[in-house]
Amino acid sequence: MPLTPHLCEFIGVVLGDGCLYAHKNVLEVQIVGDPVRDGLYYTEHLRILCFQLFGINPRIYFARTKVTCRLYSKQLGTFFKDRFLMLPGPKTFTARIPDAIFYSDITLRCACLRGLFDTDGGVGFDKRGTYRKPYIRVNYVSSSFDLIQQVSRILDELDIPHSIHIRNQGRAQQIQINGEKNVRMFMKHIGFSNPRHLIKLQCI
Repeated sequence: MPLTPHLCEFIGVVLGDGCLYAHKNVLEVQIVGDPVRDGLYYTEHLRILCFQLFGINPRIYFARTKVTCRLYSKQLGTFFKDRFLMLPGPKTFTARIPDAIFYSDITLRCACLRGLFDTDGGVGFDKRGTYRKPYIRVNYVSSSFDLIQQVSRILDELDIPHSIHIRNQGRAQQIQINGEKNVRMFMKHIGFSNPRHLIKLQCI
């Protein structure tokens, strides 16, 4: 299966909010998000993306505290393990962009970053009186420091200014892209597919 922007975006989503789940002879891809903030993203974007890529109509379950997208496919799980070296189980501190993507064309790396920012990223505004108008920021948080460094290197290659900050008492790091000019550069090269981020960006 060739690398495409859609496939790389999906890998970014799995790196952000997903995992491979193995139990006995069952192997599946699970992606978990917030049912309120991400519900539309799961039903309108991820569902279509999964079908376009793999011909699978994923099962999407809504609960009070989470929305879960499940792709039951041993073949797909094996593909993820063999092609991208993504192993079953937790990856909170060990997630990395697979070499097959990280050393590929910049458009494919940008697509992977879109999946990462859609899931573990956010858009915020600093409304303190020191700013003439709300100061916009795009951020990305991860507990995998290797992944943070990979994202930072790609942003450097794109000449998108950013900073890295310690979060959660040193257990996580946050990449921050500050100001309208830099956020516009981010949107030009990477952008979002998640409606909750796009709605916030309508004001710029």
